[in-house]
Amino acid sequence: MREALGLGTQGPLILSGHQPQIWHAGVLAKYIAAGVCARHAGGQAAWLVVDTDEVDPGAFWYPAPSPDGAARRVEVSLGTGHGPACGRGVMTSPRGLPDPTPEYESRVVHLIETLLRESDKATNAAEQVVRAYAPLVQEFIPALPLVFASSLNAMPLFEELVSLMAADPRACIEAYNQAAAAVPQARIRPLEPDELPLWRLEPGARHPVRAGELSPREITTLAPRALLLTALVRMGLCDLFIHGTGGEVYERVTDRWIGAWLGPEVRLAPSVMMTATLLPDLPPRVAPPTRQINQVRQRERALRFDPSLVGDRAAAAKKAALLAEIQRLPRHSPERRAAFAELHALLATVRAEHAPTIDRLRAHAASIAAGLATDPAADRTLPFPLHAPEALRALVRDVEALFISPD
Repeated sequence: MREALGLGTQGPLILSGHQPQIWHAGVLAKYIAAGVCARHAGGQAAWLVVDTDEVDPGAFWYPAPSPDGAARRVEVSLGTGHGPACGRGVMTSPRGLPDPTPEYESRVVHLIETLLRESDKATNAAEQVVRAYAPLVQEFIPALPLVFASSLNAMPLFEELVSLMAADPRACIEAYNQAAAAVPQARIRPLEPDELPLWRLEPGARHPVRAGELSPREITTLAPRALLLTALVRMGLCDLFIHGTGGEVYERVTDRWIGAWLGPEVRLAPSVMMTATLLPDLPPRVAPPTRQINQVRQRERALRFDPSLVGDRAAAAKKAALLAEIQRLPRHSPERRAAFAELHALLATVRAEHAPTIDRLRAHAASIAAGLATDPAADRTLPFPLHAPEALRALVRDVEALFISPD
């Protein structure tokens, strides 16, 4: 399959990836790490482009002057239509953009010019953005070959997994939902009773696939959804997958799901996490409470699934007993389905009874986030091409240092 995707077959394959957007430095750190890791392992690296996601590849922000003399955050989009990124039109010359602050003007111009140079070569906005990665990073690191999520339906393994779903959709869906419930901090939405982890792609749109509608004959119109996507490449393509902070939590669900659905003997390539933070070179208005906001958000997410966090010890003990019972009962049995339904009913009751506490913490997190968002100096999502070259070189050195043995 590597050859079919334009990849070599020698040595281990290190894979990382992201949606086709203009990355911040945390995503760039994964890109750097994939290349460095492959070099040390005597293999190669590639970048997975999640072009089946509904993102706007032309959206980004930059600092612009504000009336009070400080910098403000200006969000722009180069305009690429709607639907999954692989179905959006290419970006064209923008008009009427606010002027950046003087220290960022040349970098914003360079970023836009680099994107627009790819408009004649690309068939859609996703391809346009990822083609621009190479000239944007080549001053610091070698560019990686690209693998598009929309092309992975050509993998024989994908067709095999679709056939298994068609033969027994309930087994796939129940294992998926149980795995999602076991890792609440991932905030993975459970599948509906007839919903499969697949997209059907159409021009400018994507649709969920229902079990009764599935036919392996339509394989060229299908694409894997998030957890199935990384499971697919970890099973049948790469030897290591590098995630960011969000993806690392999702993979805990993936590991549980695939083990329960396909059996513990199925091998998934290991996954690791890499991220980084670079802040804009701007004077801060306030000290950003980044650690505080992360703690509040993590607690708020866990509150929906962990009764012990709101002091309900009885419900927490009941949840633990139900999870143990679900694991013990035979798969597909009425007793297991009843226990699963009882677990969700318990959590719904806890959420209703402790709604004021949950709402208060949510409001607290939102207020902190709003205050943080007003200060561009504290925003780690600045597009990486807008950082100073010396800051990006330092990031490369920092990532490379992680792979150097202390001996």
